Amino acid sequence: MSIAQPRSARPLIVIDASLVLRLLIDEPGSEEAQALWESWKTQRAIVSAPTLLIYEVANGLHQAFRQNVLTERELTAALQAFVHFPVRYHDPLGLVPRAVELSRELGLQATYDSFYIALAESLQGEFWTGDQKLYNHVHERIPFVKSLWAD
Repeated sequence: MSIAQPRSARPLIVIDASLVLRLLIDEPGSEEAQALWESWKTQRAIVSAPTLLIYEVANGLHQAFRQNVLTERELTAALQAFVHFPVRYHDPLGLVPRAVELSRELGLQATYDSFYIALAESLQGEFWTGDQKLYNHVHERIPFVKSLWAD
């Protein structure tokens, strides 16, 4: 009779639109985002986001098209790739009180970013962003916030 070995815990990751857009559009940070994504696949990480991610990424891709960063064909391909990303979406309704509280505590202009932070906090995971300004603003107070740009 063999004794089952304990499985290593799969990393719990929350991602935001700034990171996802770097996976879909060739821009500064894209190589880092791709390497990170590949490492999460290797680790079989559980990647999550509030449903807000859908709206932010769709808008980011639309804006890239409007600014001639993406052709219509590239936009279509990016949207198709995005809808197949293995992301677990979470309803943000339960996050509202904590997201607003975090926005106030951290002095954030809007609550959007705090929904990602609140979700990572509730899942006891890491929050990864491609938004260096956000990272610089919060990482000393919230150590589970990680950035593509940090050493």
